[in-house]
Amino acid sequence: AAVTIYLLVESALVPALLAGGPTTGILQAGLSGVGFFMLAVLADHLSRRLAREQELAESSQAAARAQAQVNEVVVEGMSEGVLVTDEHGVVRSANPAAQRMLMGDAYPQGARLLLSGRPGWEALAHLVQQSFAQGQPVQAELDVHVDELTTHRVQARSRLTRARSERGGLCVLFLEDLREIEARVRTEK
Repeated sequence: AAVTIYLLVESALVPALLAGGPTTGILQAGLSGVGFFMLAVLADHLSRRLAREQELAESSQAAARAQAQVNEVVVEGMSEGVLVTDEHGVVRSANPAAQRMLMGDAYPQGARLLLSGRPGWEALAHLVQQSFAQGQPVQAELDVHVDELTTHRVQARSRLTRARSERGGLCVLFLEDLREIEARVRTEK
């Protein structure tokens, strides 16, 4: 509005040098003013839309954070072991139950573990490779050696996070101690 008023005042006060007289200057100032008003209305519309989109994005992020916290609580509290690995067998995440099954109380926090790097975990590494090669879930009963004296017999089920053709997928292993299953069956009998 200020630019339009300035252009109109300027065109009215400047002496007419062209053959059209002051009408041409006022017409040009009016057209320029209409253009500026349209630009201002468009900018206002875009800024309101951007503000709505930002509010929606913040709301979605808050919902995603809340869901992630719920998922973390559920996974942490499961008696079933959950192990997340990449296609190379690098352990990305493990819940406390999986940590106890694989290493007892000696699970190094924050350390990257490689399934094929541990002598007693070859069966798990093979299961992960088989899942990625087939591109579908695999299930097997495996022996996992924690140390020289301790061996756990586990029911392992794998799930892939992405389709076979996509790169960078993860394999989620669900480990269930067969001794606990057998104890539950005995208790139910």
